[in-house]
Amino acid sequence: MSTELDKKVLKDTALVTLAECVYMGDGTTTTVKDFLTSLQLGNTDNKYLNKTALWLGDSISVTGTPTYPKYVCDKLGIKLINKASSGGDSARMRYILQGTGGGYTTPTDLTDIDYVFIMIGHNCDGIVNENISSVPVESGSNYADYNIDFYCNVASCIEYIRDKKSTIQIYLITPIQSDNTRYIKTTPVAQKALKELGNMYSVPVIDVYGECGICRKNISLYSDDNIHPNAKGVPIIGNYIVNYLVNH
Repeated sequence: MSTELDKKVLKDTALVTLAECVYMGDGTTTTVKDFLTSLQLGNTDNKYLNKTALWLGDSISVTGTPTYPKYVCDKLGIKLINKASSGGDSARMRYILQGTGGGYTTPTDLTDIDYVFIMIGHNCDGIVNENISSVPVESGSNYADYNIDFYCNVASCIEYIRDKKSTIQIYLITPIQSDNTRYIKTTPVAQKALKELGNMYSVPVIDVYGECGICRKNISLYSDDNIHPNAKGVPIIGNYIVNYLVNH
């Protein structure tokens, strides 16, 4: 059986990446566009249909019409609850989820949530001086008492979600690359940190930073400010995430 992808260019997409192709279990390939059409026609194989997703993160996840989380959820038939916060860092994300600080006193209701997606890292300047050793590894440690740093904030969120509703599937998403002076420093470290945390907690990591096709060299095509995705960038990110989800 051949595993070579027969790539097809999607309409209005300037580059062809693996994000735009779906490798089917029977050895054939199709475009994300065609695959999603089959899902939206009521294909019973769509395990995401009518599920509910909570999205946590910063302005990358709330920019665009639609935003990339809305793009993903619309394509898969998922109801979206977007709690990402423009300018937010990992501490604010933790406060929004748990309702324990930063002016957030009411925890996010997880009763009807099936999936939680976390993309965070741009605004986390302190991450460059942090490492995973700050996360307690002993059983019985209380996530509410973890330090306020990137690793501990994300770890606390993972443990909080699992404690409140163990059936929720969590996905970590590495941040999009940036050509902004500040974010050149934070985003690659966040990519590394999220992969480490994914390994620690056995949580899937969707590597947008390293694999979606948008990089510092071409980001001006997909972002109007070299930070946030524009109308061309949203489908690139969205299709990559959808491709990951339908194949896992």
